[in-house]
Amino acid sequence: MKLTRNIVALQKGLVCPSNDGLDNRIPVATVQAHLMSFGYMLDEDAFAELSKSDLSEIQKFNDEVISYLREITGGKRNFTALYKNFPEEVMSKSDSELFYNAIRHYWSNGTWEPSTATYERPIKFEKIKYTMIKYGTQERFERIFTDLVSINTSLTPSDLNIVKWFAETNQKLVFPDVIPFKENLCVIFGELIKNNVEIIF
Repeated sequence: MKLTRNIVALQKGLVCPSNDGLDNRIPVATVQAHLMSFGYMLDEDAFAELSKSDLSEIQKFNDEVISYLREITGGKRNFTALYKNFPEEVMSKSDSELFYNAIRHYWSNGTWEPSTATYERPIKFEKIKYTMIKYGTQERFERIFTDLVSINTSLTPSDLNIVKWFAETNQKLVFPDVIPFKENLCVIFGELIKNNVEIIF
């Protein structure tokens, strides 16, 4: 699958959205439900920050990440979107509030409960293991490249693809003071030369 910014961030456990000053919690609750069916979950900060994004960015995140998760699970999961025409069709406001309360209960390890009688039955906290996706700033996203080229061992094929993606897509490349593993140094500079990336020392 072709790498994108969203997939690169996800591979490192992050979501790095823009802050458009919006309140799109209902569409993001729908995305959260989609992610949870693959064993992933936005943590509280990631949920809040993605909710500030434009709806088109949320849709792009959903489409790219869900396609990626379907592929890495080997196509074994018969994923059916909770709302097939996302983002036009999303949770109703009342369903979203109930779902949001349930995930807040989960984020708090079962200690938080809604103050109003929202549920016919109390929420039962179950220790289900999700891979948490954390919020990352632009600087944190750029540090993915820096962290990878700082590794003192050969890059994995997945990490090497990420380094190549940074070079091929003209991302801002923040180099460490030293690239300790010489094989990585050769591969990285080979990619930069191949993609006509200007190298400034």
